[in-house]
Amino acid sequence: MSRRTLLLGSLFLLAWGFGMVFLHQLLLNLPTTDALETYTPPLVTKIYDIHGEIITELFTQRRTVMPLAEIPVNLQNAILATEDEHFFSHWGINLRGIARAGLVNLRHGKVVEGGSTITQQLSKVLFFTPERSLSRKMRELLLAIQLEHNYSKEEILQMYLNQIYFGHGAYGVEAAARTFFGKHARELTLSDCALLGGLPRSPRSYSPFLNPQGAQRRRSWVLSRMRRSGFISTKEESEANLVPINSQKLQVLPPAGAYFVEYLRQILEPKYGENALYQGGYSIYTTLDVKMQRAAEEVMNKALSDFDVERAKVREQELKEAKKTKNALLVDIATTTVKVQGALVAIDPHTGGIRAMVGGRDFKESQFNRATQAQRHESG
Repeated sequence: MSRRTLLLGSLFLLAWGFGMVFLHQLLLNLPTTDALETYTPPLVTKIYDIHGEIITELFTQRRTVMPLAEIPVNLQNAILATEDEHFFSHWGINLRGIARAGLVNLRHGKVVEGGSTITQQLSKVLFFTPERSLSRKMRELLLAIQLEHNYSKEEILQMYLNQIYFGHGAYGVEAAARTFFGKHARELTLSDCALLGGLPRSPRSYSPFLNPQGAQRRRSWVLSRMRRSGFISTKEESEANLVPINSQKLQVLPPAGAYFVEYLRQILEPKYGENALYQGGYSIYTTLDVKMQRAAEEVMNKALSDFDVERAKVREQELKEAKKTKNALLVDIATTTVKVQGALVAIDPHTGGIRAMVGGRDFKESQFNRATQAQRHESG
């Protein structure tokens, strides 16, 4: 055996040894996918009134988990065409996609295309921090293979579509549909699906609220990818491209009964805990009547506003009298303005259930609930 062959063999064995040690360390720190068996993403807790109307929602991440069968095929295809068109044919890693993305990024001198598969992206958002390092990337690849081994393609896609971030606080396709279009995911049109399909790569850059022109270009690109992948026809692509981009955020009425919701939170949080209340996806049914609540708030606000007008007239007269007598103290008193507050509670006399509660003029200005806390405050 020649010295050259011996040297090459030794180098190979050395490289193999280092590689095995490196792989062992990666596997040692690799998260287990067993956690997914009991994994529940943070969900939205919904509070309902006596008629089943939503009063408000409590959440850390706005998210509603949907089964894959209820997610529009066009939305699934928009995500697949944009993020991973070979999803159903690879084994968690797409080496050709990684190589192609590398060449495209090299040609543009910046990152314009990613090589990560949907499975890799899922493993990253579920198990890893945003840290960028070679070892983390390698663990991400290994975990993607493990996910593919333990779960079906449909299960992985469902987890991804319910987990991914679309921007403006919306996690998952149902929350995204509600945030950007004010409707359920099952009601989305092709143009809607294409817009959402382009958001996960860069939610801020392609947001229709922040960058309508960028959102339109991105939607057009997604539609072209869908057409080239055989998901839609040329006619469908053209028609979807003609739909205008809505760049206005949906105007949402301020939640009725803010004081009541806070009163409810103070009762429930000590009993169930903050995490359960804000991430458990509970449905909480109450005795409040939203229509009565809004009427009570309108009546209270009008009464207080009318009082302000009358008091202003009295103050103006007092100020004139004070100036005539040149009484500095009276002038100071006459020009001092303090907002008068009020409180109201409407209770069903048969059941004792609270139908409406107003704790003050404006919950944003003062969270002190004069309907439930004023007497206790005064006695203390």
